[in-house]
Order: sequence, then C-alpha cells, then structure tokens
Amino acid sequence: MKKKIAAVLLTLSMVVSIAGCGQEAQTGGTQSGGTQSGSSSDSTGAENLPSDGIPVPEGWDDPYEETLTVTIGGLGNPQDMNLPEGDTLEDNEFTRLYKERWNMDVKVEWMAVDEAALSQKVSLAITSGQMPDIMMVPNQVLLSQLVESDLVADLDSAYEIGMSPYNKAVLDTYGDRKFDTCTFDGKLKAISNYVPGYSYAFTWIRKDWLDKLGLEEPGSLEELQAVAKAFVEEDPDGNGQKDTIGLLCDQRVGGLYNSNHTMDPVFGYYGSYPRQWLTDESGNVTYGTIAPETKEALATLRQMYADKLIDEEFAVRNPNDINAPLAAGKCGIIFGPWWAAYTLQDSINNDPDADWQPYLCPLDQNGEFKTYQQEIHTYWAVVRKDFPHPEALMKLQSQLSEWLQPVKDLPEGYAYPYRGTPADGKTIIPLNLQFSEQDYMPKEYAALNEAEEKKDPGILSDVMVPVYEARLKYKEDPVANRDQWSGYMARTGGYEVASMENVRVAENCVFFAMTDSMTARWTSLEKLENEALLAIITGEKDLDYFDEFVSQWKSLGGDQIMQEATEIIKKQG
Repeated sequence: MKKKIAAVLLTLSMVVSIAGCGQEAQTGGTQSGGTQSGSSSDSTGAENLPSDGIPVPEGWDDPYEETLTVTIGGLGNPQDMNLPEGDTLEDNEFTRLYKERWNMDVKVEWMAVDEAALSQKVSLAITSGQMPDIMMVPNQVLLSQLVESDLVADLDSAYEIGMSPYNKAVLDTYGDRKFDTCTFDGKLKAISNYVPGYSYAFTWIRKDWLDKLGLEEPGSLEELQAVAKAFVEEDPDGNGQKDTIGLLCDQRVGGLYNSNHTMDPVFGYYGSYPRQWLTDESGNVTYGTIAPETKEALATLRQMYADKLIDEEFAVRNPNDINAPLAAGKCGIIFGPWWAAYTLQDSINNDPDADWQPYLCPLDQNGEFKTYQQEIHTYWAVVRKDFPHPEALMKLQSQLSEWLQPVKDLPEGYAYPYRGTPADGKTIIPLNLQFSEQDYMPKEYAALNEAEEKKDPGILSDVMVPVYEARLKYKEDPVANRDQWSGYMARTGGYEVASMENVRVAENCVFFAMTDSMTARWTSLEKLENEALLAIITGEKDLDYFDEFVSQWKSLGGDQIMQEATEIIKKQG
C-alpha cells in the first residue's frame, strides 16, 4: 500500500520534476542556480520590493501583480504519468490553476525518479551551490547540510505571509512538533509533509479460516499464537498438505511505522518500541531497541519463530516477493496498518472464499493495544536562498492542501473558490507534501459514514468522493465488485480498528531530529541493529547476545547520540 499511496501522490505531484540537473531557468528575472546575491530591494532601489521588482502580495490569497515564474525540483517518475491528451508536466490542470489563482508560472527544472535519485540531486545541489527555486529534500541529513551550506532561505516571514489560515490551523494540531525538524537556530528553514497518526500495525486475519477451524477471534497474545499455530498445522486451505505458513515478517523486524509485516504489535505488547527515541523518567533520551522490554519481546518472537508461527523463510525471502504467500493463499495472518487491505487485494481476487478482517490484537492484561507515535515529517521542501519570493512555496502548498481535505466544511471566512476535480487521477500537483490534521482519520471516517447515511456525498471533498462511491459500489454487490474490496475494507474496518479508544500511544517518543554524531555514525549502527535482531529471532545467536549488542551499540556511538539528543530535548524545554 505504501507504493500505492506513493503512486497516487506521485501522479498528483509530477510538476516536481524534469530531467537534467543544472540547467538554467529564468525565474522572475533571476537564474535558478543560486549564484545571484539576494536583496530586499530591486536594482532600481525601490523600497520594500524584492530583487525582481515584483511586489509581495499583501494577503496570503492575493495573486502577484506581475507573473512570477517558479522552478521546482523534486520526486516523480514519468512512467507513472497518466495525463489527459495535450497536458504536460508544465501545462496541466494544476499549473493552469496556479496561473489563474496566483499569476504564477510553475516550471520544472529536474525530476528524480525515486528517493535515491532525489538524494543524488540534492547532494549535487549542495556540492555545486546551485538549486531550483523550490526543491524537495528526502531526509534530515541532507536538509542539515543544505542549511549548513547556507543555500536555503529563512521562511518565517514567508510562512506568515503566504500560508493559508486553514493550513496554519492544521499544522497547529501538532503542537510543539509542528516545526521540530524544520527549525535551525530558531529559524524556519523548510516546511515538511505531516504524516498523521493511526498508521500503526495491528492484526489482519482470514476469518474464513477461523470459522473453518472452529476458532474464536483472538484478543490476547496467547490467543493470537494459538490461532497462528492452528493455521500452520491444521490445513486451513483444505488441500490436504501442510503447506501454510506463519506470520510474514520484514527482515528489519520492528520499529517500522506505516509498514506491513512489522512485529511492532508483539513488541508493543511488552512496552517495547524499537528504533524509537524515548525519554526516560529523568528526561534523558534513550533508544527503544536497547531497552530491557525489547529483550522480553525478542524472547517471545524467537520462540514463535522456532514454533514456525513466523514465516521460516523470512530472513532469506526476497523483500520484493514478501507478499507472494498471501496471493497464493498460504498465509492467514499479517500485521499491517489500516491500508493493509490493499496488500490483501490479490488474496481476495484469487480466492473467492478469502475473508480478511482487521483486529486490534494483541491486547495486554488491561485490554489495551500499545503502540508509538511516528515521525510525522518524512519529506521537506526548501527555497533557494536568493529567490525573491519564498512565500510562493506557501501559496503552492495552500492550494494543494485545500484540494486534499476530506470534507468541504472549512472554517468560517475561509473563501477558497478553486478546488481540483481531476478525473481518474489524471492530473499533477507541484509538491507532494501532504498536510493532514493529526486526528484526520476519525474525522474522515465519520464524514464517510455521514455521507452514506444521508446519501449526500456533497459534504465530502472531491478527492474523497471516489472513495465514497467505491465504498457504495462494493456494498451493493460484493461478489461482482470484489476488486473494490480493498478500498472498502481499508476505510471501514481498517479505519474503525485504527480509531478504537483502547489504543494507547506511548507519549515518551519525543525525539525525531538528527544529531551531529548520528549523521556520521548512523549507517553502521543501524546495520548492527538489523543484524542483531535478525540473528536473535532466527536462533543464529542466543538471547543473551542482546546484552552484547547493546554494549557494542552504545560504545560505537549510541551513547554519544543519546547524550546529544538529550541536550537538544532539554534545550527545547
């Protein structure tokens, strides 16, 4: 599903790109290479005018008096484009909308086809000192290097001038985390996407197998293990062979928010949160993977693997083929988020009896499901330091966010006459930075239910209407519309389970930034961590190797990173 979501946003975000790094583009009278000195006034000496002589609009929703040209570099694959005939990267529904709305010409300077290519593009920009007016950034290390190289603009004033009141209200729902990875020495240097909560993994089970074997729906970890054991040993697919397998497992094992096949539900049962930076009782930052609770969870996972309740081949299975047993009908339990239904669609297509259902499981002794909050920032956008109009980034983002809102009810006084209405996803958007309220899922779930109850999709935004229609289509005839199952189940059962009141999110996952030592040492530390978790679960190393791993991890830089993170947290107050 991560790929499917990316593909949707990708199709919606193709203006972020074009081939050919380093080409020059005229941008409101300046070149996009970043070699021209910035100024608060133009060459004529006119007061309070940017260097290109184009006045900054007074209101966030005011257009430019003269046409402003903006170049963008970012993420997008031409093979995923599906534009209407005659449309191009630079002439399409959204570029025309930006021209009409803001008097802004959006031009693409380069395109990175994937995250690795984007990293190369940004690295080249750092080395050469030349970049587009607005550029996507894939990680915090490169963002820090851009700031240290003094290549990007301060955005505090641009945010106040150009960001819509609605967007500001959305970002305010994140409290102190709003700009925690975007601020350097007290100055806003980037804006990021905002990945909201509710994308933690829970349990998806083939209910038809439960029914066939006479099993109850599990709640506790012990009950879940019993179901997994029955699925492996009691021939639930009825072919007379012992060929069904246990839980699929990612080779990185855990700490993989917004991912399938992570063992996070088992770790969470023990109060363990691998790969998360946590504060202890003294307010010091520690690392979830080295906690004693993680050793407890590994003992259970190790035994589950020995009992074949976890896929015996997970350590050597090609990551690209990890879902093959699902499509083949050989696996009946997975851990995954609300959108895991999309991963299960092939199973539904291939087996008319398959009935996958989501469950909030395993629950602890208090009947609670324990998980953690994720890093909400995963992509960033920066503005070239000498670009005269950094507020243009905010205007572009304001338009995108208004189009993506799940409901049409906007705050009083929020007049936004333009709303994108792309047909069949055949459109493109300049930046794929999605803003969503922290509590978007309950609101979206409630809005879909209300629209269905009232038979009134008019309360939904245009981007949610196809979801509503697919949901109705599946319910009208589940057999004929089986290909619509994933969209239906993700936004009914998936949403419902993810929003349950007995989910307990750890409140001490508080550090998501980079430290100086992390930049230099993290690659080797992460490799050590991945290998240790894998070796312990598969039995290659005994359980007590965990203590050796912790000692080694700390001595190779982990202690220094935790100290630096603690200083940052305490400095922030």
